[in-house]
Amino acid sequence: MKKTNRTAGRFDKKRTPVRKTIFDHLRRQILDEKLHYGERLIETEIANGLSVSRTPVREAFRKLENEGLVQYSPGKGVTVSRLSKEDMLELYSIRGALEGLAARLAAERITPAELKKLTSLLPEMSESHGNQDYRQMVKLHTKFKEMIFRAARSPRLHEMVTRFHEYTERSQLRALSVPNRFEAIQTEHEKIVAALESGRPRAAEKAVRNHIEQARSAYLQTLTSELILEELTA
Repeated sequence: MKKTNRTAGRFDKKRTPVRKTIFDHLRRQILDEKLHYGERLIETEIANGLSVSRTPVREAFRKLENEGLVQYSPGKGVTVSRLSKEDMLELYSIRGALEGLAARLAAERITPAELKKLTSLLPEMSESHGNQDYRQMVKLHTKFKEMIFRAARSPRLHEMVTRFHEYTERSQLRALSVPNRFEAIQTEHEKIVAALESGRPRAAEKAVRNHIEQARSAYLQTLTSELILEELTA
């Protein structure tokens, strides 16, 4: 059977530096769990699959290692890492600070048209959850956040907050298994929208920080449930 190269793809090399494009591509594959924990990443295979030289792949590996997404071991090479509980809790803390700032700026800069679109996402999320389409619900949840980031009108902040948000996207799907978490999410979103609509920067920041703190708590609950399940099936 022919081996499928899941890292293969085509890039627009004229518009984006090759090393950044490869890094972003591999990073997305790891965060989406298309490249799994412990899986070896072979430099030559990735370079051939992407039709690039080995140098930008090697540079991408170094950057991924700096972010804790891969690790190098003598004799084993480069393998996909798993973010630890401590890593995740740190990421939630960083998200709280950055997304809180984005919400504060958005409360001062969001337009009526943007508010209307943001508000329209709430019933869409409810419908997706009711249809048990949890992946779509998470996509809409990410879109909700993205609209707030854009409304902040701060490109550098937008880039930073998006990158940290991506780390915890997978945990959002797992968090929906926590009893009543979705209903809590909707209430938290409504408070965020109300603060933005009334132009209250501090209230918007507080609402977003609380939302992320509750997401952090849900993440910890899913960890506890997984540990109990492992013990029962051991």
